[in-house]
Amino acid sequence: MGLAGPLDALDFSALGSLLRLNLSYNQLGGAIPPTISALSRLVSLDLTSNQFTSKIPVGMGSMKELRFLSLSQNQMVGAIPPSLSNLTGLVSLHLEDNKLVGVIPKGLGRLHELMYLNIGVNNLSGSIRLKNLTKLRFLALYQNQLSGPIPFEIGNLIEVTNLYFSENLLTSSIPSSIVNMTKLESLYLWGNQLSGFIPLKIGNLIKVTDLLLSKNLLIGPIPSSIGNMTKLNILYLQDNQLSGFIPLEIWNLIEVTDLALLKNQLSGPIPSLIGNMTKLKKLGVLDNQLSGPLPVEINNITGLTYLVLSNNNFVGYLPSDICKGGALQYFILSMNNFQGPIPTTLKNCTTLERVRLEHNQLTGDVSQCLGMYPHLYYMDLSFNLLSGTLPPDWARWHNLTLFRISNNNITGVIPTEFGQLTKLRELDLSSNYLQGEIPKSFGSLTLLYNLSLGNNQLVGQVPSEFGMLTNLELLDLSSNNLAGRIPDQLGNCMKLRSLKLNNNNFSGTIPLAIGNLVDLQDTFDVSHNSLTGEIPSQLSKLVMLQSLNLSH
Repeated sequence: MGLAGPLDALDFSALGSLLRLNLSYNQLGGAIPPTISALSRLVSLDLTSNQFTSKIPVGMGSMKELRFLSLSQNQMVGAIPPSLSNLTGLVSLHLEDNKLVGVIPKGLGRLHELMYLNIGVNNLSGSIRLKNLTKLRFLALYQNQLSGPIPFEIGNLIEVTNLYFSENLLTSSIPSSIVNMTKLESLYLWGNQLSGFIPLKIGNLIKVTDLLLSKNLLIGPIPSSIGNMTKLNILYLQDNQLSGFIPLEIWNLIEVTDLALLKNQLSGPIPSLIGNMTKLKKLGVLDNQLSGPLPVEINNITGLTYLVLSNNNFVGYLPSDICKGGALQYFILSMNNFQGPIPTTLKNCTTLERVRLEHNQLTGDVSQCLGMYPHLYYMDLSFNLLSGTLPPDWARWHNLTLFRISNNNITGVIPTEFGQLTKLRELDLSSNYLQGEIPKSFGSLTLLYNLSLGNNQLVGQVPSEFGMLTNLELLDLSSNNLAGRIPDQLGNCMKLRSLKLNNNNFSGTIPLAIGNLVDLQDTFDVSHNSLTGEIPSQLSKLVMLQSLNLSH
Protein backbone atom coordinates (compact mmCIF):
# COMPACT_ATOMS: atom_id res chain seq x y z
CA MET A 1 0.00 0.00 0.00
CA GLY A 2 1.00 3.64 -0.24
CA LEU A 3 -0.57 5.05 2.90
CA ALA A 4 1.42 7.94 4.37
CA GLY A 5 1.36 10.47 7.19
CA PRO A 6 1.11 10.08 10.99
CA LEU A 7 -1.18 7.87 13.03
CA ASP A 8 -2.49 10.79 15.11
CA ALA A 9 -5.67 10.93 13.06
CA LEU A 10 -6.89 7.66 14.54
CA ASP A 11 -8.81 7.81 17.81
CA PHE A 12 -7.56 4.57 19.30
CA SER A 13 -9.79 4.93 22.34
CA ALA A 14 -12.80 4.51 20.03
CA LEU A 15 -11.45 1.21 18.68
CA GLY A 16 -11.55 -0.73 21.92
CA SER A 17 -12.90 -3.88 20.29
CA LEU A 18 -10.02 -4.15 17.81
CA LEU A 19 -8.17 -7.46 17.99
CA ARG A 20 -5.79 -7.14 15.06
CA LEU A 21 -4.19 -4.07 13.47
CA ASN A 22 -2.01 -4.49 10.40
CA LEU A 23 -0.57 -1.34 8.83
CA SER A 24 2.59 -2.97 7.47
CA TYR A 25 4.38 -2.02 4.25
CA ASN A 26 3.16 1.54 3.95
CA GLN A 27 4.84 4.90 4.28
CA LEU A 28 3.42 5.93 7.61
CA GLY A 29 5.79 8.06 9.66
CA GLY A 30 6.39 10.24 12.63
CA ALA A 31 5.82 8.98 16.14
CA ILE A 32 3.77 6.00 17.20
CA PRO A 33 1.12 7.74 19.37
CA PRO A 34 1.23 6.76 23.06
CA THR A 35 -2.56 6.45 22.82
CA ILE A 36 -2.09 3.22 20.87
CA SER A 37 -1.99 1.52 24.27
CA ALA A 38 -5.76 2.17 24.46
CA LEU A 39 -6.15 -0.87 22.20
CA SER A 40 -6.28 -3.05 25.28
CA ARG A 41 -7.80 -6.09 23.55
CA LEU A 42 -5.31 -6.11 20.71
CA VAL A 43 -3.80 -9.52 20.01
CA SER A 44 -1.70 -8.64 16.96
CA LEU A 45 -0.02 -5.33 16.02
CA ASP A 46 1.99 -5.19 12.80
CA LEU A 47 3.66 -1.90 11.82
CA THR A 48 6.44 -3.52 9.77
CA SER A 49 8.20 -1.52 7.05
CA ASN A 50 7.05 2.04 7.55
CA GLN A 51 8.90 5.23 8.42
CA PHE A 52 8.24 5.61 12.13
CA THR A 53 11.02 7.54 13.84
CA SER A 54 10.00 7.72 17.49
CA LYS A 55 10.85 5.73 20.56
CA ILE A 56 8.79 2.65 21.30
CA PRO A 57 5.93 3.92 23.50
CA VAL A 58 6.38 2.81 27.09
CA GLY A 59 2.62 2.30 27.31
CA MET A 60 2.81 -0.65 24.92
CA GLY A 61 3.75 -2.65 27.99
CA SER A 62 0.15 -2.41 29.17
CA MET A 63 -1.25 -4.16 26.07
CA LYS A 64 -1.36 -7.47 27.94
CA GLU A 65 -3.32 -9.39 25.30
CA LEU A 66 -0.65 -8.97 22.61
CA ARG A 67 0.63 -12.20 21.12
CA PHE A 68 2.28 -10.70 18.02
CA LEU A 69 4.19 -7.38 17.90
CA SER A 70 6.25 -6.20 14.94
CA LEU A 71 7.83 -2.76 14.65
CA SER A 72 10.58 -3.99 12.33
CA GLN A 73 12.02 -2.12 9.35
CA ASN A 74 11.37 1.37 10.62
CA GLN A 75 13.66 3.99 12.10
CA MET A 76 12.72 3.56 15.73
CA VAL A 77 15.17 5.09 18.17
CA GLY A 78 15.98 4.90 21.86
CA ALA A 79 16.06 1.86 24.08
CA ILE A 80 13.76 -1.14 24.21
CA PRO A 81 11.33 -0.20 27.02
CA PRO A 82 11.59 -2.55 30.02
CA SER A 83 7.78 -2.34 30.12
CA LEU A 84 7.62 -4.79 27.19
CA SER A 85 8.56 -7.39 29.78
CA ASN A 86 4.94 -7.14 30.99
CA LEU A 87 3.66 -8.70 27.76
CA THR A 88 3.87 -12.16 29.23
CA GLY A 89 1.61 -13.72 26.58
CA LEU A 90 3.77 -12.52 23.69
CA VAL A 91 4.68 -15.23 21.20
CA SER A 92 6.41 -13.17 18.46
CA LEU A 93 8.45 -9.99 18.94
CA HIS A 94 10.05 -8.36 15.91
CA LEU A 95 12.08 -5.16 16.38
CA GLU A 96 14.76 -5.78 13.75
CA ASP A 97 16.15 -3.21 11.35
CA ASN A 98 15.72 -0.05 13.41
CA LYS A 99 18.06 2.29 15.27
CA LEU A 100 17.50 1.00 18.76
CA VAL A 101 20.25 1.45 21.35
CA GLY A 102 21.01 0.39 24.91
CA VAL A 103 20.96 -3.07 26.40
CA ILE A 104 18.49 -5.92 25.99
CA PRO A 105 16.15 -5.52 28.99
CA LYS A 106 16.74 -8.28 31.49
CA GLY A 107 12.99 -8.57 31.94
CA LEU A 108 12.55 -9.96 28.42
CA GLY A 109 13.70 -13.20 29.97
CA ARG A 110 10.30 -13.37 31.65
CA LEU A 111 8.45 -13.72 28.34
CA HIS A 112 8.18 -17.45 28.74
CA GLU A 113 5.69 -17.88 25.87
CA LEU A 114 8.01 -16.22 23.36
CA MET A 115 8.79 -18.40 20.35
CA TYR A 116 10.10 -15.84 17.83
CA LEU A 117 12.45 -13.00 18.80
CA ASN A 118 14.20 -10.85 16.23
CA ILE A 119 16.04 -7.71 17.34
CA GLY A 120 18.80 -7.81 14.72
CA VAL A 121 20.20 -4.84 12.77
CA ASN A 122 20.15 -2.27 15.55
CA ASN A 123 22.79 -0.68 17.78
CA LEU A 124 22.14 -2.71 20.90
CA SER A 125 25.03 -3.28 23.29
CA GLY A 126 25.78 -5.18 26.47
CA SER A 127 25.48 -8.90 27.04
CA ILE A 128 23.00 -11.56 25.92
CA ARG A 129 20.45 -12.10 28.69
CA LEU A 130 17.75 -14.37 27.28
CA LYS A 131 18.64 -17.72 28.78
CA ASN A 132 15.18 -18.52 30.27
CA LEU A 133 13.16 -18.35 27.05
CA THR A 134 12.86 -22.10 26.74
CA LYS A 135 10.04 -22.04 24.16
CA LEU A 136 12.06 -20.02 21.66
CA ARG A 137 12.30 -21.45 18.17
CA PHE A 138 13.78 -18.44 16.35
CA LEU A 139 16.38 -16.14 17.95
CA ALA A 140 18.04 -13.36 15.95
CA LEU A 141 20.40 -10.80 17.51
CA TYR A 142 22.64 -10.23 14.47
CA GLN A 143 24.24 -6.92 13.43
CA ASN A 144 24.38 -5.22 16.80
CA GLN A 145 27.20 -4.39 19.19
CA LEU A 146 26.52 -7.09 21.74
CA SER A 147 29.60 -8.13 23.69
CA GLY A 148 30.81 -10.64 26.22
CA PRO A 149 30.53 -14.41 25.97
CA ILE A 150 27.65 -16.46 24.63
CA PRO A 151 26.06 -17.64 27.90
CA PHE A 152 26.54 -21.32 28.70
CA GLU A 153 22.80 -21.49 29.41
CA ILE A 154 22.15 -21.04 25.69
CA GLY A 155 22.18 -24.82 25.62
CA ASN A 156 18.87 -24.79 27.53
CA LEU A 157 17.07 -23.34 24.51
CA ILE A 158 16.51 -26.77 23.03
CA GLU A 159 13.52 -25.77 20.87
CA VAL A 160 15.49 -23.20 18.84
CA THR A 161 15.82 -24.04 15.16
CA ASN A 162 17.40 -20.79 13.95
CA LEU A 163 20.11 -18.94 15.90
CA TYR A 164 21.57 -15.76 14.42
CA PHE A 165 24.27 -14.03 16.52
CA SER A 166 26.47 -12.87 13.63
CA GLU A 167 28.19 -9.47 13.31
CA ASN A 168 28.47 -8.53 16.97
CA LEU A 169 31.39 -8.21 19.37
CA LEU A 170 30.95 -11.52 21.15
CA THR A 171 34.06 -12.99 22.77
CA SER A 172 35.33 -16.09 24.52
CA SER A 173 34.74 -19.60 23.22
CA ILE A 174 31.66 -21.18 21.71
CA PRO A 175 30.00 -22.82 24.73
CA SER A 176 30.07 -26.60 24.60
CA SER A 177 26.42 -26.57 25.68
CA ILE A 178 25.44 -25.40 22.22
CA VAL A 179 25.62 -29.02 21.09
CA ASN A 180 22.50 -29.69 23.20
CA MET A 181 20.43 -27.56 20.80
CA THR A 182 19.74 -30.56 18.63
CA LYS A 183 16.80 -28.99 16.77
CA LEU A 184 19.04 -26.30 15.28
CA GLU A 185 18.85 -25.93 11.52
CA SER A 186 20.73 -22.64 11.08
CA LEU A 187 23.65 -21.52 13.27
CA TYR A 188 25.15 -18.13 12.43
CA LEU A 189 27.99 -17.00 14.72
CA TRP A 190 30.18 -15.37 12.07
CA GLY A 191 31.71 -11.92 12.33
CA ASN A 192 32.46 -11.86 16.05
CA GLN A 193 35.59 -12.26 18.18
CA LEU A 194 34.97 -15.80 19.31
CA SER A 195 38.11 -17.73 20.20
CA GLY A 196 39.17 -21.18 21.27
CA PHE A 197 38.23 -24.46 19.65
CA ILE A 198 35.12 -25.43 17.74
CA PRO A 199 33.21 -27.75 20.14
CA LEU A 200 34.31 -31.32 19.48
CA LYS A 201 30.75 -32.61 19.55
CA ILE A 202 29.32 -30.01 17.20
CA GLY A 203 28.43 -32.97 14.99
CA ASN A 204 25.54 -33.66 17.40
CA LEU A 205 23.66 -30.90 15.55
CA ILE A 206 22.60 -33.27 12.81
CA LYS A 207 19.71 -31.11 11.57
CA VAL A 208 21.86 -28.08 10.80
CA THR A 209 21.85 -27.04 7.15
CA ASP A 210 23.75 -23.74 7.51
CA LEU A 211 26.82 -23.54 9.79
CA LEU A 212 28.58 -20.18 9.65
CA LEU A 213 31.47 -19.67 12.08
CA SER A 214 33.63 -17.50 9.82
CA LYS A 215 35.46 -14.26 10.66
CA ASN A 216 36.30 -15.11 14.25
CA LEU A 217 39.48 -16.10 16.11
CA LEU A 218 38.87 -19.83 16.28
CA ILE A 219 41.91 -22.09 16.53
CA GLY A 220 42.79 -25.76 16.39
CA PRO A 221 41.60 -28.49 14.06
CA ILE A 222 38.23 -28.76 12.39
CA PRO A 223 36.33 -31.41 14.39
CA SER A 224 35.81 -34.61 12.44
CA SER A 225 32.33 -34.84 14.00
CA ILE A 226 31.19 -32.25 11.44
CA GLY A 227 31.00 -35.25 9.16
CA ASN A 228 27.86 -36.30 11.08
CA MET A 229 26.04 -33.17 9.92
CA THR A 230 24.82 -34.84 6.78
CA LYS A 231 22.16 -32.20 6.04
CA LEU A 232 24.70 -29.39 5.73
CA ASN A 233 24.28 -27.17 2.69
CA ILE A 234 26.51 -24.27 3.73
CA LEU A 235 29.72 -24.60 5.75
CA TYR A 236 31.63 -21.34 6.30
CA LEU A 237 34.74 -21.55 8.50
CA GLN A 238 36.86 -18.96 6.69
CA ASP A 239 38.85 -16.13 8.28
CA ASN A 240 39.90 -17.95 11.43
CA GLN A 241 43.13 -19.55 12.62
CA LEU A 242 42.14 -23.17 12.13
CA SER A 243 44.99 -25.60 11.50
CA GLY A 244 45.73 -29.20 10.64
CA PHE A 245 44.35 -31.38 7.86
CA ILE A 246 40.81 -30.96 6.61
CA PRO A 247 38.97 -33.99 8.07
CA LEU A 248 38.21 -36.66 5.49
CA GLU A 249 34.67 -36.74 6.85
CA ILE A 250 33.96 -33.28 5.41
CA TRP A 251 34.46 -34.54 1.87
CA ASN A 252 31.58 -37.00 2.41
CA LEU A 253 29.03 -34.24 3.08
CA ILE A 254 27.25 -34.79 -0.19
CA GLU A 255 24.54 -32.14 0.39
CA VAL A 256 27.01 -29.25 0.75
CA THR A 257 26.70 -26.56 -1.91
CA ASP A 258 28.97 -23.89 -0.37
CA LEU A 259 32.26 -24.77 1.35
CA ALA A 260 34.48 -21.89 2.50
CA LEU A 261 37.66 -22.71 4.43
CA LEU A 262 39.80 -19.86 3.15
CA LYS A 263 42.19 -17.72 5.20
CA ASN A 264 43.16 -20.28 7.80
CA GLN A 265 46.30 -22.37 8.40
CA LEU A 266 45.02 -25.65 7.01
CA SER A 267 47.47 -28.09 5.46
CA GLY A 268 47.56 -31.37 3.59
CA PRO A 269 45.97 -32.41 0.28
CA ILE A 270 42.48 -32.29 -1.11
CA PRO A 271 41.58 -36.00 -1.39
CA SER A 272 39.83 -37.79 -4.22
CA LEU A 273 36.77 -37.98 -1.94
CA ILE A 274 35.90 -34.47 -3.11
CA GLY A 275 34.36 -36.17 -6.12
CA ASN A 276 31.50 -37.26 -3.84
CA MET A 277 30.39 -33.66 -3.33
CA THR A 278 28.48 -33.52 -6.57
CA LYS A 279 26.16 -30.74 -5.35
CA LEU A 280 29.03 -28.38 -4.58
CA LYS A 281 28.73 -25.00 -6.26
CA LYS A 282 31.31 -22.93 -4.39
CA LEU A 283 34.66 -24.12 -3.03
CA GLY A 284 37.02 -21.61 -1.42
CA VAL A 285 40.27 -22.62 0.29
CA LEU A 286 42.60 -19.74 -0.61
CA ASP A 287 45.27 -18.49 1.80
CA ASN A 288 46.07 -21.79 3.49
CA GLN A 289 48.99 -24.23 3.29
CA LEU A 290 47.28 -26.94 1.28
CA SER A 291 49.47 -29.04 -0.97
CA GLY A 292 49.55 -31.85 -3.49
CA PRO A 293 47.82 -32.11 -6.86
CA LEU A 294 44.15 -31.46 -7.49
CA PRO A 295 42.41 -34.83 -7.76
CA VAL A 296 40.85 -35.56 -11.14
CA GLU A 297 37.64 -36.46 -9.29
CA ILE A 298 36.97 -32.73 -8.94
CA ASN A 299 35.76 -33.01 -12.54
CA ASN A 300 32.71 -34.88 -11.19
CA ILE A 301 31.39 -31.66 -9.66
CA THR A 302 29.60 -30.48 -12.76
CA GLY A 303 27.69 -27.66 -11.08
CA LEU A 304 30.79 -25.94 -9.70
CA THR A 305 30.60 -22.17 -10.21
CA TYR A 306 33.31 -20.87 -7.84
CA LEU A 307 36.69 -22.57 -7.50
CA VAL A 308 39.05 -20.44 -5.41
CA LEU A 309 42.33 -22.15 -4.45
CA SER A 310 44.82 -19.24 -4.52
CA ASN A 311 47.90 -18.88 -2.35
CA ASN A 312 48.52 -22.47 -1.37
CA ASN A 313 51.17 -25.03 -2.32
CA PHE A 314 49.25 -27.05 -4.90
CA VAL A 315 51.28 -28.76 -7.62
CA GLY A 316 50.67 -30.77 -10.77
CA TYR A 317 48.46 -30.20 -13.77
CA LEU A 318 45.13 -28.41 -13.83
CA PRO A 319 42.16 -30.81 -14.04
CA SER A 320 41.40 -31.43 -17.70
CA ASP A 321 37.59 -31.26 -17.43
CA ILE A 322 37.21 -28.62 -14.72
CA CYS A 323 34.35 -26.95 -16.61
CA LYS A 324 32.69 -30.23 -17.58
CA GLY A 325 29.27 -29.01 -16.49
CA GLY A 326 29.58 -25.64 -18.18
CA ALA A 327 28.84 -23.70 -14.99
CA LEU A 328 32.25 -22.37 -13.85
CA GLN A 329 32.31 -18.60 -13.29
CA TYR A 330 35.22 -17.96 -10.90
CA PHE A 331 38.41 -19.92 -11.68
CA ILE A 332 40.96 -18.63 -9.15
CA LEU A 333 44.12 -20.76 -8.80
CA SER A 334 46.83 -18.10 -8.55
CA MET A 335 50.00 -18.26 -6.45
CA ASN A 336 50.50 -22.01 -6.45
CA ASN A 337 52.91 -24.32 -8.26
CA PHE A 338 50.65 -25.64 -10.99
CA GLN A 339 52.40 -26.62 -14.20
CA GLY A 340 51.57 -27.79 -17.67
CA PRO A 341 49.07 -26.28 -20.09
CA ILE A 342 45.78 -24.56 -19.44
CA PRO A 343 43.18 -27.26 -20.25
CA THR A 344 41.82 -26.87 -23.76
CA THR A 345 38.36 -27.74 -22.42
CA LEU A 346 38.37 -24.28 -20.83
CA LYS A 347 37.93 -22.94 -24.34
CA ASN A 348 34.23 -23.87 -24.28
CA CYS A 349 33.60 -22.62 -20.74
CA THR A 350 31.51 -19.64 -21.81
CA THR A 351 30.25 -18.97 -18.27
CA LEU A 352 33.64 -17.69 -17.06
CA GLU A 353 33.62 -14.28 -15.40
CA ARG A 354 36.85 -14.11 -13.40
CA VAL A 355 40.03 -16.07 -14.15
CA ARG A 356 43.19 -15.80 -12.05
CA LEU A 357 46.02 -18.18 -12.86
CA GLU A 358 48.94 -15.83 -12.15
CA HIS A 359 52.11 -16.87 -10.33
CA ASN A 360 52.23 -20.51 -11.37
CA GLN A 361 54.41 -22.42 -13.83
CA LEU A 362 51.87 -22.91 -16.59
CA THR A 363 53.16 -23.57 -20.09
CA GLY A 364 51.82 -23.98 -23.58
CA ASP A 365 50.37 -21.86 -26.37
CA VAL A 366 47.87 -19.56 -24.72
CA SER A 367 46.17 -18.80 -28.03
CA GLN A 368 44.95 -22.41 -28.29
CA CYS A 369 43.27 -22.84 -24.90
CA LEU A 370 41.03 -19.80 -24.37
CA GLY A 371 37.74 -19.16 -26.12
CA MET A 372 34.92 -16.64 -26.28
CA TYR A 373 33.70 -15.49 -22.87
CA PRO A 374 30.80 -13.02 -23.09
CA HIS A 375 30.71 -12.52 -19.30
CA LEU A 376 34.46 -12.34 -18.60
CA TYR A 377 35.53 -9.18 -16.78
CA TYR A 378 38.86 -10.21 -15.15
CA MET A 379 41.71 -12.26 -16.63
CA ASP A 380 45.15 -12.56 -15.03
CA LEU A 381 47.68 -14.99 -16.55
CA SER A 382 50.82 -13.12 -15.47
CA PHE A 383 54.00 -14.68 -14.09
CA ASN A 384 53.83 -18.01 -15.87
CA LEU A 385 55.74 -19.63 -18.75
CA LEU A 386 53.01 -19.23 -21.36
CA SER A 387 53.86 -18.76 -25.02
CA GLY A 388 52.05 -18.02 -28.27
CA THR A 389 50.50 -14.85 -29.63
CA LEU A 390 47.61 -12.62 -28.60
CA PRO A 391 44.63 -13.61 -30.79
CA PRO A 392 42.56 -10.76 -32.26
CA ASP A 393 39.45 -12.73 -31.29
CA TRP A 394 40.09 -11.90 -27.63
CA ALA A 395 38.79 -8.44 -28.49
CA ARG A 396 35.36 -10.05 -28.27
CA TRP A 397 35.67 -10.22 -24.49
CA HIS A 398 33.58 -7.07 -24.43
CA ASN A 399 33.05 -6.98 -20.66
CA LEU A 400 36.75 -7.23 -19.80
CA THR A 401 37.90 -4.63 -17.25
CA LEU A 402 41.31 -6.11 -16.35
CA PHE A 403 43.72 -8.14 -18.48
CA ARG A 404 47.20 -9.11 -17.29
CA ILE A 405 49.52 -11.47 -19.11
CA SER A 406 52.84 -9.95 -18.04
CA ASN A 407 56.03 -11.92 -17.38
CA ASN A 408 55.42 -14.70 -19.87
CA ASN A 409 56.88 -15.60 -23.28
CA ILE A 410 54.21 -14.05 -25.50
CA THR A 411 55.34 -13.11 -28.98
CA GLY A 412 53.87 -11.41 -32.05
CA VAL A 413 52.12 -8.07 -32.22
CA ILE A 414 49.47 -6.40 -30.12
CA PRO A 415 46.22 -6.80 -32.09
CA THR A 416 44.69 -3.55 -33.26
CA GLU A 417 41.34 -5.11 -32.34
CA PHE A 418 42.21 -4.74 -28.63
CA GLY A 419 41.08 -1.15 -29.03
CA GLN A 420 37.53 -2.56 -28.96
CA LEU A 421 37.90 -3.57 -25.30
CA THR A 422 36.42 -0.27 -24.23
CA LYS A 423 35.62 -1.37 -20.67
CA LEU A 424 39.27 -2.05 -19.87
CA ARG A 425 40.64 -0.30 -16.82
CA GLU A 426 43.92 -2.17 -16.55
CA LEU A 427 45.99 -3.70 -19.34
CA ASP A 428 49.37 -5.23 -18.49
CA LEU A 429 51.30 -6.90 -21.33
CA SER A 430 54.73 -6.13 -19.89
CA SER A 431 57.79 -8.39 -19.78
CA ASN A 432 57.09 -10.47 -22.87
CA TYR A 433 58.51 -10.53 -26.40
CA LEU A 434 55.89 -8.43 -28.17
CA GLN A 435 56.93 -6.69 -31.36
CA GLY A 436 55.46 -4.18 -33.76
CA GLU A 437 53.85 -0.85 -32.99
CA ILE A 438 51.47 0.21 -30.26
CA PRO A 439 48.03 0.30 -31.91
CA LYS A 440 46.53 3.74 -32.40
CA SER A 441 43.20 2.12 -31.54
CA PHE A 442 44.28 2.21 -27.88
CA GLY A 443 43.06 5.79 -27.92
CA SER A 444 39.55 4.31 -27.58
CA LEU A 445 40.35 2.75 -24.20
CA THR A 446 39.28 5.85 -22.34
CA LEU A 447 38.58 4.05 -19.04
CA LEU A 448 42.15 2.80 -18.69
CA TYR A 449 43.94 3.77 -15.49
CA ASN A 450 46.89 1.36 -15.85
CA LEU A 451 48.64 0.62 -19.14
CA SER A 452 51.85 -1.39 -18.83
CA LEU A 453 53.67 -2.38 -22.02
CA GLY A 454 57.21 -2.19 -20.65
CA ASN A 455 60.02 -4.67 -21.26
CA ASN A 456 59.00 -5.83 -24.73
CA GLN A 457 60.37 -5.21 -28.23
CA LEU A 458 57.86 -2.63 -29.39
CA VAL A 459 58.89 -0.15 -32.07
CA GLY A 460 57.54 3.01 -33.67
CA GLN A 461 56.16 6.08 -31.99
CA VAL A 462 53.85 6.56 -29.05
CA PRO A 463 50.46 7.23 -30.65
CA SER A 464 49.25 10.79 -30.20
CA GLU A 465 45.86 9.18 -29.48
CA PHE A 466 47.18 8.45 -25.99
CA GLY A 467 46.16 12.01 -25.22
CA MET A 468 42.57 10.76 -25.05
CA LEU A 469 43.35 8.45 -22.14
CA THR A 470 42.39 11.05 -19.56
CA ASN A 471 41.78 8.49 -16.79
CA LEU A 472 45.28 7.07 -17.06
CA GLU A 473 47.18 6.97 -13.75
CA LEU A 474 50.02 4.56 -14.54
CA LEU A 475 51.75 4.42 -17.94
CA ASP A 476 54.78 2.20 -18.43
CA LEU A 477 56.36 1.98 -21.88
CA SER A 478 59.90 1.44 -20.61
CA SER A 479 62.51 -0.94 -22.03
CA ASN A 480 61.27 -1.15 -25.62
CA ASN A 481 62.58 0.17 -28.92
CA LEU A 482 60.17 3.09 -29.22
CA ALA A 483 61.42 6.12 -31.11
CA GLY A 484 60.43 9.58 -32.28
CA ARG A 485 59.30 12.42 -30.08
CA ILE A 486 57.44 12.03 -26.81
CA PRO A 487 53.97 13.27 -27.84
CA ASP A 488 52.76 16.57 -26.41
CA GLN A 489 49.34 14.95 -26.04
CA LEU A 490 50.55 13.06 -22.95
CA GLY A 491 50.07 16.39 -21.18
CA ASN A 492 46.31 15.74 -21.44
CA CYS A 493 46.60 12.70 -19.17
CA MET A 494 46.13 14.86 -16.11
CA LYS A 495 45.59 11.94 -13.68
CA LEU A 496 48.97 10.33 -14.32
CA ARG A 497 50.82 9.41 -11.13
CA SER A 498 53.61 7.39 -12.72
CA LEU A 499 55.12 7.80 -16.20
CA LYS A 500 57.93 5.48 -17.31
CA LEU A 501 59.41 6.00 -20.77
CA ASN A 502 62.98 5.00 -19.96
CA ASN A 503 65.24 2.69 -21.98
CA ASN A 504 63.89 3.51 -25.43
CA ASN A 505 65.13 5.53 -28.41
CA PHE A 506 63.08 8.71 -27.93
CA SER A 507 64.56 11.86 -29.43
CA GLY A 508 63.83 15.56 -29.37
CA THR A 509 62.99 17.53 -26.25
CA ILE A 510 60.96 16.79 -23.16
CA PRO A 511 57.51 18.20 -23.96
CA LEU A 512 56.60 21.32 -22.02
CA ALA A 513 53.13 19.81 -21.56
CA ILE A 514 54.58 17.31 -19.07
CA GLY A 515 54.38 20.21 -16.63
CA ASN A 516 50.57 19.85 -16.76
CA LEU A 517 50.80 16.48 -15.01
CA VAL A 518 50.56 17.95 -11.53
CA ASP A 519 49.37 14.62 -10.07
CA LEU A 520 52.66 12.91 -10.94
CA GLN A 521 53.94 11.67 -7.61
CA ASP A 522 55.57 8.26 -7.98
CA THR A 523 57.90 8.40 -10.98
CA PHE A 524 58.77 10.37 -14.08
CA ASP A 525 61.53 8.43 -15.84
CA VAL A 526 62.83 9.24 -19.34
CA SER A 527 66.36 8.01 -18.72
CA HIS A 528 68.38 6.06 -21.29
CA ASN A 529 66.96 7.77 -24.37
CA SER A 530 68.36 10.23 -26.91
CA LEU A 531 66.59 13.34 -25.66
CA THR A 532 68.13 16.76 -26.24
CA GLY A 533 67.53 20.36 -25.28
CA GLU A 534 67.02 21.99 -21.93
CA ILE A 535 65.16 20.68 -18.92
CA PRO A 536 61.78 22.44 -19.11
CA SER A 537 61.12 24.82 -16.23
CA GLN A 538 57.55 23.50 -16.28
CA LEU A 539 58.79 20.40 -14.46
CA SER A 540 58.91 22.58 -11.35
CA LYS A 541 55.13 22.30 -11.25
CA LEU A 542 55.41 18.61 -10.37
CA VAL A 543 55.49 19.39 -6.66
CA MET A 544 54.39 15.92 -5.52
CA LEU A 545 56.92 14.01 -7.60
CA GLN A 546 59.08 11.60 -5.59
CA SER A 547 61.33 10.15 -8.29
CA LEU A 548 62.69 12.05 -11.32
CA ASN A 549 65.18 10.37 -13.64
CA LEU A 550 66.51 12.26 -16.64
CA SER A 551 69.87 10.47 -16.81
CA HIS A 552 71.69 9.03 -19.82
